[in-house]
Amino acid sequence: MLSKSIWLSLKPETRQVLVKTFNLKKVGFVDVFDGKVTEDGYGASLPDISLEKLQVALDSKDDNFYKLFNQMIDRIEGREVVIAGGVEKMPDGNVTDYSKMDKRSKVYKQAKKDGLI
Repeated sequence: MLSKSIWLSLKPETRQVLVKTFNLKKVGFVDVFDGKVTEDGYGASLPDISLEKLQVALDSKDDNFYKLFNQMIDRIEGREVVIAGGVEKMPDGNVTDYSKMDKRSKVYKQAKKDGLI
C-alpha cells in the first residue's frame, strides 16, 4: 500500500492526475504546517490505488506494486519510454532506431537481447 509520505512527496499536479485516474475521494482535511502540506485529505483513500488497478491502468501483469506505481508516475510526468518496432522514443523527443544500427555493434546486440528489436 502507498504511504502518506510517498503520496505527499509527489508533485501536486501528479497527485491530481492520480485522484482522477483512481477516482480517489477526499475524505479528510487539508493541513499545512510551516508552509508544507502535511495532509491533503486523500490519506484514507490511498488503499484505492491497488496493484490490480495499477495493472489495469498500465495494461501490465507485473506484480510489483512499487515498480508499477513508479511507471505510472513516469507516465504522468512525461518520463515514459515508448518502444515499438525497434524504435525507442524518449519523452524529450530523442529517437533511437535500433533496426538501422550496425548489427555488430554492442548497442544493437544489447537491444536485441533486451527484446527491443
